[in-house]
Amino acid sequence: MDKKEVLLAERTTHLAEKRTQLSYERTILSYIRTAATVILFGIAFLGLSKMGGDFFNSAGLVSIVVGSLFLLFATISAFKHFHEINKIVHFFEKVIAFRFNKYKHKNK
Repeated sequence: MDKKEVLLAERTTHLAEKRTQLSYERTILSYIRTAATVILFGIAFLGLSKMGGDFFNSAGLVSIVVGSLFLLFATISAFKHFHEINKIVHFFEKVIAFRFNKYKHKNK
């Protein structure tokens, strides 16, 4: 491998890592958006329960609980995925550094 190929491989790997990280961020943000929507529906149902009806009160409380649990799941999932991404990034940084050092010593 010549120096240009090593640099190109390093750049390509870096871009793939960024795409993966951005993909996880989009997924986590969609989880948060969904949880916020469910919680807001719960608040709206609680507002409608003042007009009368136990159904709206129950549906509102259930929606708030489900939305809160979904938000908790999103937070735990985010921490887990970001930890995995960091492990992968550090592994590839070591591999690229090893290959680049190997190439430098070979061509001296």
